[in-house]
Amino acid sequence: MKKKIKNSLLAICVLSLESLAATQVFAQEAACEYQVLSSLPVSFRDGNSLPVIEGEINQKPATLLLDTGSSLTYIMPEAAEKLNLRVGKPSGTAKGIGGAVSSSVTKLNSLAIGNIRVDKPYLYVLNGMGFKPYFDAIAGADYLLQSDLEVNLQRKEIKFYRAQNCTTYPAPEWAMTAVPFFPVDKDDDRPSFIITINGEKFVAIVDTAAERSTLSTVAAKRIGIDPSSGRLTQGDSAVGAGTGKEKSWRTTLDEVKIGELIFKNQEITVNQLPVSDNQIIEILLGKDFLMHHRVLFSMGSRQLYIATYPAK
Repeated sequence: MKKKIKNSLLAICVLSLESLAATQVFAQEAACEYQVLSSLPVSFRDGNSLPVIEGEINQKPATLLLDTGSSLTYIMPEAAEKLNLRVGKPSGTAKGIGGAVSSSVTKLNSLAIGNIRVDKPYLYVLNGMGFKPYFDAIAGADYLLQSDLEVNLQRKEIKFYRAQNCTTYPAPEWAMTAVPFFPVDKDDDRPSFIITINGEKFVAIVDTAAERSTLSTVAAKRIGIDPSSGRLTQGDSAVGAGTGKEKSWRTTLDEVKIGELIFKNQEITVNQLPVSDNQIIEILLGKDFLMHHRVLFSMGSRQLYIATYPAK
C-alpha cells in the first residue's frame, strides 16, 4: 500500500511539475510580441527601376537605394558634398558589377530610416557608379537587417520588425515556405542560403537592387550553360557599383527550387558576379523575383520566409 501511495504521489508531483513548466512556457509565449518598428513606402522614382526609400541624413531628408545585396551602407559623393561632410582620402575598395571602385570614410551626425536611427555612424563614400545615381545613399544589409525586414514590392512597402520576450520567433501566417540562412558571417551582413537549380545546389542572396535575378557565369557552367552550349542569348550590359559595364546573357533554367517552392522554365540573366573577399555568391534573386514574391528576413530565427503572390 505504501508503495502505491508513493507511486501516486510521484505521479502527482511529475504532473504538477509538467503543468508548472507548461504554464511558464505559455506565460512566456503569451508575453511574446512581434512589433512593427516602422512601415515605409517604397518608390521607383522618376521611372527608374530600382526601389528607393526616404530617410534622413544629419536630420535632413535623403533618398536611399534599398539594397540588401550590398553588405555595407554607402553615401554618394554628391550627397557628401551637399551636406558639407568631411571626407577622407580613398582608403578602401568596393567591388561591384562594374568592377572595383575606391571608397573613402566620412562620419555622420545621424542616419535614420523610419524609427530606426543610428547616431555618429562612420560610412564609406562610394566614388564611382556605372550610372548617375538618383539617390543620396545606399542602404545596405548592415543597416537594413539590424532587425527583421519584410519586403513587399508589389504593395510598394517595407516593414521593420522586432520580437520582444520571445523564446521562439513566429513565422508569418502568409509564408508558404522558409529557407534557413547560413551561420552568421562576421565579415558580411548579407544572409545567404541554398537554392537548387536543375538538381545542383547554389549559394543565393536576395538583392533588392538587382533589376534582374542573375546567375554567375561560373555557376552556370556547373549546369552545362556556357557560350558553347547554345543556351545563351545576348542580353543588355549590366551596370552598378564601379564605372565599367559587364556583358550579360539570358538563359532559361529547367527547374528552380527555393524551399518548398518549385519553378519551371525560369528566365534568368547570366554574367560575371563580383567576387567578395568574404563569401562566394552564385545567384542573386532580384527585383523581378520580388515583384512576384513577398519575403521576410527573420534575423532572429535565421530564416527567409517566402510567399508567392497573390499572398494576403
